[in-house]
Amino acid sequence: MYKSEIKIKFSDCDAGGRIFFARIFDYAHQTFEEFINEKYSGNDFFNSPEFAVPIVKSSAVFLKPILMHSKIDVILRITEIREHSFSITYYFETNKVVFAEVQTVHVFIDKSNDKKIPIPVNFKKLLAKYFSETN
Repeated sequence: MYKSEIKIKFSDCDAGGRIFFARIFDYAHQTFEEFINEKYSGNDFFNSPEFAVPIVKSSAVFLKPILMHSKIDVILRITEIREHSFSITYYFETNKVVFAEVQTVHVFIDKSNDKKIPIPVNFKKLLAKYFSETN
């Protein structure tokens, strides 16, 4: 598990003072970027000349309203590791109460031809450290 803390800003909310639905994906991706920058010791992940790692699927489930100025923990867990792809579930919670879940699926591709490639060994080892099948 990797944890990041966020505070919901006014600019991230709708007129009702609740997080605008699309912003949840920004917070998930921000947490992923923090995770990579802190934990990955390989080449520059986001600017690699060899590979790209696009998100090919994403979804969000809102279980409780996330209100303006709330402090929320974003818990990142790797929930699937395959040959070319991996899945992440992000739990948006406070005091173990889950307000929302975001899931993303990422695929490694070769930048020269946009074909899938195996996950690099050193990155796969990092993913394994944060693998969790359940909440």
